[in-house]
Amino acid sequence: MPYKVVEKVTRWGTNWAIFKSLVDRKAFPERYAKGLRFRKKHSEYFPHYHKGRIVKAAPKTVGIMCFPTKTDAERFKERCRCRDRLIIIKVEGIGSARKVGYIIEWCGSYPWSLLTSEPRLAPAPYATVAFPAVKVLE
Repeated sequence: MPYKVVEKVTRWGTNWAIFKSLVDRKAFPERYAKGLRFRKKHSEYFPHYHKGRIVKAAPKTVGIMCFPTKTDAERFKERCRCRDRLIIIKVEGIGSARKVGYIIEWCGSYPWSLLTSEPRLAPAPYATVAFPAVKVLE
């Protein structure tokens, strides 16, 4: 059973939780506003993971990133600066899982890098797998 790490209150994925924890809206109001505009314009990259919902991967992405075990999800969560804002939920993968080797670097800090034509890549967190879609179980 795969697991997904999401923001506790809003149930947005970790990209938005990371952005909010790293970009102080008072210290960096222009960058924060740019992030808000990007999230609104490209909501497909920022789904909510509410129980019972089927969430589909955004076009041209590796998929909905998950972890095969709760231990793997906990390992990822503990490395996040915003770990106190995060929870781990069970999801059901829809479609075939694929191993993720690389992710777009800094997409949490700079979400607009998701649309860069030649993004910088970084190794994916340990054990990351991706699905075309997931059903949220909790």
